[in-house]
Amino acid sequence: MARYGPDGTTLQRVADEAGTARGHICHHAGNREELRELFASASSAGTPTRSAS
Repeated sequence: MARYGPDGTTLQRVADEAGTARGHICHHAGNREELRELFASASSAGTPTRSAS
């Protein structure tokens, strides 16, 4: 999200960055809105996320 912004962050892009299949991402976040909610929840909980380098 930090690197590509909310509109540029796709499930496929997240999967590519994580080195996993899109299906794994879809299992946890079925669509982009759910993905945003997961990122927001992790950020507010202080859960570490891999930062853009």
